[in-house]
Amino acid sequence: MKNEPIFAPTMQPIHSFNQFNLFNSFNRFNRFPHLLFPLIRHPFGSIAMTLKLSTLSILIGLGMALPQIYGLMKPREFAESVRKFPRNVPLGIALMLLATAWFLWILSREAVSDFAAYKGFLFILFGGVGIGTCVYVQDFIAVRGLAVLFLLVAKLMVDSGRTMLGTTHWALVIQTWAYLMVVAGIWLTLSPWRLRDFLNWATADEKRVRVGSAIRIAFGLFVAVLGLTKFR
Repeated sequence: MKNEPIFAPTMQPIHSFNQFNLFNSFNRFNRFPHLLFPLIRHPFGSIAMTLKLSTLSILIGLGMALPQIYGLMKPREFAESVRKFPRNVPLGIALMLLATAWFLWILSREAVSDFAAYKGFLFILFGGVGIGTCVYVQDFIAVRGLAVLFLLVAKLMVDSGRTMLGTTHWALVIQTWAYLMVVAGIWLTLSPWRLRDFLNWATADEKRVRVGSAIRIAFGLFVAVLGLTKFR
């Protein structure tokens, strides 16, 4: 008679039925956060919009410097026009519509497949927010439109300057400026009246207007020269 074990071993499943259901439930719960992972891992790569850094530097440098010539030559008129900007509704609507169109264009280039099914909804949502702001939130709309453009221009600057970081340290000038614009854009979006207060202070007298204009001209020309020399 063979010696047989009193208790024969049996194969047990690795996961019980309840464990399996719990695992599936957990996967379903995490399905939506999974959509955010590609953008967290690659915050700029999927929707990168670039321009040659030399060209961009010349454009934004001259774009900052040239209007300041008016501030040096006619500081009183310049101050009056600057103080009117925060509550300039027609200009604000134009800026907001430009920012909305630019953002929707970036969204149309979104390459993350997890978001493909939501593009139509996002287009309607963000387009409606932009147009609705022009109709229902006209108080300081010029500042709000400028703030959104700050964020979009900053993204363009970061995208364009990233490839030059390993070539020249001067690219950090553009990157630093971009992140300062991000901070300014967020701050002005939350507190648009702050720009009104700052502009009133900066244009309180002709000396401040001239000094501020001279500083902006110097910095704008410096950035343009970087585009002509260091970023080629």
